[in-house]
Amino acid sequence: MRISEAISKSRKQKMIGWLLIITSSIFLLMSFILCIYRITKDDTPIFHLVSQFLNNTALVIYQNTYYFLKPLWDYSPTFYYPNVFVEGNLKLLAVFGAFTLGIIMRDSGNHLSNRINLAKRKAEEKLWERSLTGDISSNNVLAIEITMESKDSWYTRPEGIIMLSVIAGYIVNILSNISGL
Repeated sequence: MRISEAISKSRKQKMIGWLLIITSSIFLLMSFILCIYRITKDDTPIFHLVSQFLNNTALVIYQNTYYFLKPLWDYSPTFYYPNVFVEGNLKLLAVFGAFTLGIIMRDSGNHLSNRINLAKRKAEEKLWERSLTGDISSNNVLAIEITMESKDSWYTRPEGIIMLSVIAGYIVNILSNISGL
């Protein structure tokens, strides 16, 4: 792979990683707010002031952001405590998996970017040495070939494999719910 191709691959991985992190963070925050609202709605009188404050805060956040974030609020997963294996908890697990996958992709892009910078630095030093001796054949650093390691691909890392299997399991669950199997 050429350095120019590796640069575009690194940028794509970092961009997709950040997109997954930001989107899933918003969903996780919304889920947390909905969970706080539901838990504090019917709380005991001992913690009434604290739960009333948390409940009102969650309600104000929901009311002030509902109009421009309506699709996100509608599809935001909610956590159900007594029943652990319900659809809302599985959706929350999938969102957390997407968040983790975004971190893995961003880190893989950063690792590849660091390797690219190291290869570019070494190539520029060799070109500098050749220019001092007058033996310049090519000065295009971006056309240099580099080898890819397994660390450079996010889906070959152990964390990436685990997150892909979690998300694949969630997709299988959705398909089985849709098909009725």
